[in-house]
Amino acid sequence: MKKYWYLVAVTAIGLLTIVYSFRTKQDIQTAKPQAQEFKTTLIIDYGDENANSYEINAKETDTAFSILKSETEKQGIYLETQQYDFGVFVKKIGILESGTKKSWIYYVNNVSGDKAADLYSLKENDTVLWKYETPKY
Repeated sequence: MKKYWYLVAVTAIGLLTIVYSFRTKQDIQTAKPQAQEFKTTLIIDYGDENANSYEINAKETDTAFSILKSETEKQGIYLETQQYDFGVFVKKIGILESGTKKSWIYYVNNVSGDKAADLYSLKENDTVLWKYETPKY
């Protein structure tokens, strides 16, 4: 009878060990790495020497558009956008609307974006400038 209980106990311990190691392995495989945080700067230039600058704690998943969106929400600044096949287009920041004479153009490290702002991934120490200016065609 003792052998029977001993066999049951050993079997139970063995099964628990297998289940635990499977769960631990599964948890390791499904755990997502934390996104790295870094500093970046966002500048919104309304023209006529009227600009606001914000220091941003960004993540590696952030884009030139995502930090604009989150900071305008945080600051209570109106933001209007339009989604297109190529990406997001900023129609209006505050009361200034993109049109034929002036538009919202973004720059990263003083270089005009070569893709939609929601597709431009940021890196540490990037400076993102949204400027209301005459488009350069």
